[in-house]
Amino acid sequence: MKQLDVNIQDNYGPILKQLILEEISIYAFLDVFFEIFRRDGNLYNDDSCESYKIIEELFYDADRFTDNEELLEKEPSYFVSKQEFYYRVKLALIGLSKISGSKLDASIVTNTTPPSLLRVTTNGSNLREA
Repeated sequence: MKQLDVNIQDNYGPILKQLILEEISIYAFLDVFFEIFRRDGNLYNDDSCESYKIIEELFYDADRFTDNEELLEKEPSYFVSKQEFYYRVKLALIGLSKISGSKLDASIVTNTTPPSLLRVTTNGSNLREA
């Protein structure tokens, strides 16, 4: 594994896990994620670095995240919902772990069903497969 991959894993891995495990809010995650990306993004800009490609894609997803239902309804192909964003963070974390060869806790990799195939239960807080 390249040193760039190691640096990216070290900088982003912990906050990705914290979000998935709900140890931090999505807004706290976004603050930290954008700060790291703004600070270090140019250091990692290497097309041969697979970890960078994953983080760069997640940056674009983070930039399009909204919890504004009106925007989500108006432009569903552009904006990313909370459920979709969590799904994409989980996929990024899985991708980074594959590159590094590290194992993830089972609670992180469970339920990788895309949100479009999930439905919200009546209380609006639990996702399950439709």
